[in-house]
Amino acid sequence: MLGGTVEGSTGSEIRFTCQPAGTIGEDQSRCGIILVRYHNLSCYHHIFVRQGYAPIRVAGSAKWHTFNLKYQDHEAAAPCEEGSLFRYGNVDQPIDAVNNQFDRFADHATTPFRLAPTSSGLTGTWNAVPGQTRITSKSRSSEGFSNMPQTIGGRQCHVAELADFEALQKNCQFAFGVLYDDASTETSLNLSDVNGYACYNASNTNKGMRGCFVFNPAGSLNSGGAGANIFFPVGVSGYGRRKHCAQENGKYGVLRYAARSALYTSSDVRYRPLFHTIYTNFGGLYWCNRQSNGTSSWDINVSTYDFNHFGSNAFLISDWTAGDGPNVSDACFVRLVE
Repeated sequence: MLGGTVEGSTGSEIRFTCQPAGTIGEDQSRCGIILVRYHNLSCYHHIFVRQGYAPIRVAGSAKWHTFNLKYQDHEAAAPCEEGSLFRYGNVDQPIDAVNNQFDRFADHATTPFRLAPTSSGLTGTWNAVPGQTRITSKSRSSEGFSNMPQTIGGRQCHVAELADFEALQKNCQFAFGVLYDDASTETSLNLSDVNGYACYNASNTNKGMRGCFVFNPAGSLNSGGAGANIFFPVGVSGYGRRKHCAQENGKYGVLRYAARSALYTSSDVRYRPLFHTIYTNFGGLYWCNRQSNGTSSWDINVSTYDFNHFGSNAFLISDWTAGDGPNVSDACFVRLVE
């Protein structure tokens, strides 16, 4: 298929080929949405496609980068890669993705995390440890990342601001699923491959990454056309956050998305079983450039399909109380804009 529509008879296999109409320059991107309707046209499945990795305007004035930040002035190599986790206002000590594999919510207060790039051999610990370098963070009322511009491919950029996320929220739609890139020729049925795309793999063939697709069906000015879209990964583990908060009962640097750390057994959720195991929910947090209107990070909840403000909850030092001192932040992802 080269544009247009493909139809099939009842019982036939849904199979088609989508081919972009020619090549584009390295400074360009084009997007599209393939709509698959099945079961007597009662079920809809969206496939988001993109040609080119150049930054694009999806909604608002910001041009969104395609990759998460990995370390100072360097982004991940593919949109399926999760990049590094950063404590607030600190781009000098990125916790490399190789550390962020599921470990059943273990305590990492004194773990020597490998910092990106791992070739540097540098490590850092969450809490202060004699003889080790601590991974520090700024207070939430500080300038955050706002005084840390990045240079990617000769282009000046910065950590996305709250207003940039809000422009997406107000003008776009959201879908949650799995992204594959050019390393793949087909989707996988093996769950470890479906969510297993990583920079440390020997091969990423037919491996994907779960996350959130943000798309603008109408497109926007210089957006890459109708169906402009970007993807926010939540990590191989599905937990795009390392926590400092008190709900972990003395554990630090825990790889967990949810604020809770145990089964939700209160009487107020007796008839809402979705919340019972909320501590295992999948999702990820993305830092804002600096705190604005009480919000310092953005929430991508894969379990409840939410794309929303996270307030100051990446700084919790007691039960739903945010601290404002140094070294109390969680570690979150970072996405750049121009």
